[in-house]
Amino acid sequence: MSAQLVVSLEDVISKPLPILACSVDDLAALKTEGDDVSWARLSHILLRDPGLVAHALKLANQSNNSLRAEVTTAERAAMMMGMDNLFRLPTRIATAEKELHGEALNGYRRAVSRAYHAASQAWDWGHLRMDLHPEELFIAGLLHELGEMALWVQAPDKMKQLADLRTHNQMPVDEAEYLVLGNSIEHYSRAMMEKWHMPTLAAQSLRPENARDQRALGIMLAAKLARATERGWFNREVDETIDHVADYLGLPFDDMAARVQKTAVAVAREAGVYGVPPAAALLPLIPEPDQRESLESGSSGAYCLTPQAESFQAIVRELENGMSSMSLSDIMRKVMHGLHEGVGFNRAVFAMLSHDRRELKARFMIGSDSDPIFNRFHIFLGTPHLFTQIMKKPQGLRYGSHNQEKFGGLIPRPIRDLIGVNSFCAMSLFVSGKPVGMLYADRRSTDADIDEMSYKRFRYLCQLASKALTVASSR
Repeated sequence: MSAQLVVSLEDVISKPLPILACSVDDLAALKTEGDDVSWARLSHILLRDPGLVAHALKLANQSNNSLRAEVTTAERAAMMMGMDNLFRLPTRIATAEKELHGEALNGYRRAVSRAYHAASQAWDWGHLRMDLHPEELFIAGLLHELGEMALWVQAPDKMKQLADLRTHNQMPVDEAEYLVLGNSIEHYSRAMMEKWHMPTLAAQSLRPENARDQRALGIMLAAKLARATERGWFNREVDETIDHVADYLGLPFDDMAARVQKTAVAVAREAGVYGVPPAAALLPLIPEPDQRESLESGSSGAYCLTPQAESFQAIVRELENGMSSMSLSDIMRKVMHGLHEGVGFNRAVFAMLSHDRRELKARFMIGSDSDPIFNRFHIFLGTPHLFTQIMKKPQGLRYGSHNQEKFGGLIPRPIRDLIGVNSFCAMSLFVSGKPVGMLYADRRSTDADIDEMSYKRFRYLCQLASKALTVASSR
């Protein structure tokens, strides 16, 4: 159960993304060379155009025998399609320049340019990490924005409204998407990945709980960096993201900053075909001190989601009536949506207890798509603290201004740094008398306390989850 989507998933999935006019021109020029065309040169054309590479991968993986490995690179997809089919693509798929106009075309181009920037950063970091298949990282980064590209085609008015909230109101991405679309853009992207048979890594990088996988984390960080630098390079969000990338790659901050800027400049030389200013164009624009302060303060605003009682009741009914046939995934996805949409928590996590019972690791998450660091949610239970106490028996806690003096000293610094808030709810889940994990939820704000009614609904969903998991374990 999720909020009512503005644009149906069926509409988005059924229509291919448009391709770029420059790709049509490049394919036409290549076709005139006859037998001298190499697969590598065809691959290069595909890798600059997310719509083109998505279509090639879709066709290649749909026709691929299930006993063979999935197609994960542009060159392999091109070889499976054949040159004649590739050269005929412009006659079967509309170009963005003909199908879109005005802000819709500019928005689509910006998303494509951003995706190419993210893909290039991910590819470079893959080489630093000596990844065996860096082009798979490039492809995953390039496809990360599929949902946004499709929505610029299907719902440009809504996307314009969303862009205004991001830019002029400085509203956090997750909150803006929820208010305008009723769900995250990643929700559309994930559906497209599944139905279009996109590579597994690309799909995994859209699930926040996969941030503990090093390859998926690199894609998430690259996407975050590409989006952050659209506002300029000299603000807190960019600095924090580069700092996280430096930690991810084991490099000093200054070296990492120089490297990502160098990659952005190289991208800019290729990105002229997109018709929008690349991120590197903002590198010379070092803001004045008062401008930088404004940029930093503007990016920290937080918006609390409005609880949707109807959505909450619908999810409760589904859990109560359907738990006899639900899997773990079904149960927790519904609980996540109930907490996010029904109760109005900005972020929610189900952290599963490890086999040795020494750690809680995120298994299901919602509301944290733009935060790869929080997505690595984990709590060590080796030393006594607040969460080790919660895990001793079925119990919950609403932590906030009313009890910070009592419990604040029991929250270790690493956990404080991870969650970054002063108010949250947490409750342990037990199945057949044994602990299996913990549900956590917050408003993602240092200022917003959690009210008693929200906590009661949180507890009720936790109790339903525990009951449903017990039923599932007995089947």
